[in-house]
Amino acid sequence: NSTALMSNINYFRKSMKFLYIVGDIASESAFKASSTYLQSQFEKAAQVAKEINIDGFLVDFEPSGSSSSLAQEYTSFLHSFQQVLSKDGIGIGCDIADWGILDYFSDYATADLNVYTSMTPTYYGKNLQQDKNYVIEELKYFKPATLRTGIGSMCSANSDWNYEWTQSSLTNFLNFLKYNVSVPSVDIWRADIDYSTDSTEKWFYQCLEDFTKN
Repeated sequence: NSTALMSNINYFRKSMKFLYIVGDIASESAFKASSTYLQSQFEKAAQVAKEINIDGFLVDFEPSGSSSSLAQEYTSFLHSFQQVLSKDGIGIGCDIADWGILDYFSDYATADLNVYTSMTPTYYGKNLQQDKNYVIEELKYFKPATLRTGIGSMCSANSDWNYEWTQSSLTNFLNFLKYNVSVPSVDIWRADIDYSTDSTEKWFYQCLEDFTKN
């Protein structure tokens, strides 16, 4: 309930249809706790969501290792969290990617989450065919309405990352999402997230605006 968090929630609530808070899971030990303890924590999370007026949580777990058993434990955690939150109409999502355990799509699909948002490879525009193939693979497991294709922003300054998009390549990819595979939503990772000023390229905004038009 920090002042900064509440300020952001109040600001974005005015213009966003859905508002999720991202929460990081720093350790695999989170899945080792007793079911009774986890249940109580999930219920507390649901209460917090109602108190601060958000629509749900996006779980960000990025372990360095990769094993099917860890993926299964994570899936069980997500599903249990989802069951508690759904009782109060609160949503839950998770990050997925092409590395570690984050590509165990068949497992995470069984958790029946509201949102699955991609990180790599779709953050980057350097290999459009790879990005498109990744989305096609996602659609074998997830409903289009639950997918959020992650894209890294392009900035004129104050950026710690170069996601290698051009106006042409981004337009191409967004048109593919919209017209070829009917994925209706994207998530944007701000390349200048650590800076107070917005240095996003104007053409990047224009591409997104075009994507949202009917």
